[in-house]
Amino acid sequence: MRKIHILLIFSIFFFLKANAQTLEWLNVFDTHSAGFGVGLNPNSLIDNNGKITTTVIENDTLKLYQTQEDGTITNSYIIQKNIKENHTPLIRISENGLALVYEANPYPGSFWFLHTDSDLNVIKEVQLTLPEGILSPYIYNLFEYNEELYLTMTTNGNHYLLKINDDDSLSIIYNGNIDIDYGEEYILLDNGNVIFSYKYSNGHIIRCVSVESGSLIWEESIGTGFGYLSDYKIAANEDVLYTLGEEKNWIEGSAVEQITISHIDISSGTVLSQQPLELPPICSTCSIDLDDFIYNPINNHLYLSYKSGFPDPAILLLEIDNQATEITAESYFPFQHYSSPALLDKNSVTHIKPDGSLVFVYKSYKNETEQMNLYISPLNAQLESLGTFEFNIDDLESIEHPTDILSYDDSRILITGIVPNKDPLISLEQARYFTTMINTDEILSADDVERNIAIKIYPNPATETVHILVPENINELTVYDVTGKIIHKENISNKSFTLNTSAYQHGTYFLSFSGIGKTVKKLIVK
Repeated sequence: MRKIHILLIFSIFFFLKANAQTLEWLNVFDTHSAGFGVGLNPNSLIDNNGKITTTVIENDTLKLYQTQEDGTITNSYIIQKNIKENHTPLIRISENGLALVYEANPYPGSFWFLHTDSDLNVIKEVQLTLPEGILSPYIYNLFEYNEELYLTMTTNGNHYLLKINDDDSLSIIYNGNIDIDYGEEYILLDNGNVIFSYKYSNGHIIRCVSVESGSLIWEESIGTGFGYLSDYKIAANEDVLYTLGEEKNWIEGSAVEQITISHIDISSGTVLSQQPLELPPICSTCSIDLDDFIYNPINNHLYLSYKSGFPDPAILLLEIDNQATEITAESYFPFQHYSSPALLDKNSVTHIKPDGSLVFVYKSYKNETEQMNLYISPLNAQLESLGTFEFNIDDLESIEHPTDILSYDDSRILITGIVPNKDPLISLEQARYFTTMINTDEILSADDVERNIAIKIYPNPATETVHILVPENINELTVYDVTGKIIHKENISNKSFTLNTSAYQHGTYFLSFSGIGKTVKKLIVK
């Protein structure tokens, strides 16, 4: 364990705009220069005493930093090897122990297992011995089950689950073929089975593997045949695995996209249901980009966020009934596109707090100087924003990209992220890491113009008229149809008024409320 060198890190404790205590502290770390695509997913862990441990790469060295509740960095461990390619996320093992696996230079690289106690005192740091025949693998995840450690990796069209033995060798538990390495998602079940999710040919393949025996419990290829599978996500509760696939096709010269949700029995692999999700309408030439897909165990709902280009560029958040696959609530967040590095193209994250409430975090272009800032918005049960905090690191002036969000307590969230260099030629070769503590309760009480923008619209679906309640700072309403054509516009002088929809055709309409430099978008169905 080493005391940190303050010159490598600067800590910022300050107030931002009117959100006096929203940003409690911010730590920005020294420049990452390990090479393109290395270490782009830093994560943090919080122990029972509130200590925060974060993985970062400074220069070409992997480091672990330990932070107290007030943002003070007290401990660090520096790995005395040049990092190569990647490392697994940091995990907690054996109560308060910490562990990860990393690849070090020189080529073709060696793989090392690091195990520390809760204060970053090294218990073990050893080179792992690969099984014969596994050459130049890419490591993904490390996890613990029944006090045994397991590592996942891919190489040469094969996906491996390996056990870390007491003699530091790796033994193959399971090996399954994959076409091209598009990455891995996994869910470890309480019964000792692990769900693996990856792309295979033009389908989304799910495999359930026994960790202890290595046997394949079940395998299911998910696809509707609608078109090219461009993206896929998974989420799960105790009984059901939910898969979401985005397929694209060209129909009569136009790009058409379909989002399909499948319900799979988690114990048998039986597909219980599979049906397209009716998304809010978008223009035929606008594509959508999936961001996040999660299950909320508190209210038993699914949440999907994605980027759309219609009627204005926006990020959409949908609440989906986990039984009927129907949208029960939706919300739009203003979005302006900016060309981000391809490996940092995820624009939004939905975070579930301990009480089941949501905090929505998304990126949007601000200006040429600040590029893309981070916007943090607590939501109510109807997915309406209760206020928005704009996060920007002034000294870096680039894209603030979140890689990990944790609840520190009932009111505060810890965001870990990466800021690429503004120069596109070295954007990921010269990146910086950051951690910040955000008090979401202070966003609710901050004196900003968005704190009272809750707008009530009923009934929805609409009948002959729609009743609308708006706060005092809203003074104009514009209604668009699905083609983007303005069909109604009026000045608002009363907090309560009605909109006559009797002449509207059946379909979806977008309501844009404006006032004091802010625009709030809502949707109604006739």
